[in-house]
Amino acid sequence: MLLKIVMVLRLVAFMVLMYLAFAWFVERKSTNPEGKIRAFFRIVCAPIAVPVARRMGPGTSYERVLVVSMMVVGAAWAVLIGLNYLLIR
Repeated sequence: MLLKIVMVLRLVAFMVLMYLAFAWFVERKSTNPEGKIRAFFRIVCAPIAVPVARRMGPGTSYERVLVVSMMVVGAAWAVLIGLNYLLIR
């Protein structure tokens, strides 16, 4: 049962990491600051990006917030991969 939970969390962490990466890419390449794609990714990534932005200083760019969010989620994903291998053995 614990192995199944870890595997689901690992999948969710990977999906969140991909959404953050897409949001970072859109944030860098989008020329329209009020674009619908940019707004979509800001809404989707808000549950992760907003708590990270609160811990960073005021005036931090959204791109930087996304990069730090990717590092946090990437670290959690790596821990879940390690835990998954420990539970398999």
